[in-house]
Amino acid sequence: MSTSPVKYPAPSLRFTCMLAALLFIPFGIKLMILEPYPAVIMPSGSGRIDISEGTYRFTYYRAYGITSSNTREALNVIDLIQPAHDQYLYTIFKNDFGIGNDSQKTIQLRGTNWAIASYQQAGATPQHKADYRSALNTQLSNRFEQLLLEQVTVLGDIKTRNWIQEDTDESTLIEL
Repeated sequence: MSTSPVKYPAPSLRFTCMLAALLFIPFGIKLMILEPYPAVIMPSGSGRIDISEGTYRFTYYRAYGITSSNTREALNVIDLIQPAHDQYLYTIFKNDFGIGNDSQKTIQLRGTNWAIASYQQAGATPQHKADYRSALNTQLSNRFEQLLLEQVTVLGDIKTRNWIQEDTDESTLIEL
């Protein structure tokens, strides 16, 4: 007894176009701004470190409080950004803790200098900045005149686990 094979209809063109349009939205956002969360597109290079030459490279963030006598005191960066989660450290640094002078945000086509739009960041009003500055001063017990933020690239040795070289990529000084 032979049975005829089950015939499944081919996926419709309408469904395929709708799925393509649905997946194009996060792709377009990733292409122009940054990857949305939760991600449909897997992040490229996530978690990969080049160890081919017995070294590794990573980015490290530091913060110093500068007193009126111009002395530096190292601050714990994770304690400084509380109650925010430490995964937001990069963004908080890039926004100068919400009290920096540059409050304009520019959307560029990724990998180019083409500006698509420019707008004022949310929460970057003078009143919000004054509130953020006051809260930061309170958190630091009004001990400091300035806050120095540094983004450092570190080159380390795999075998000894020691840092070989530090290069300061960015340094931002914020008046408190």
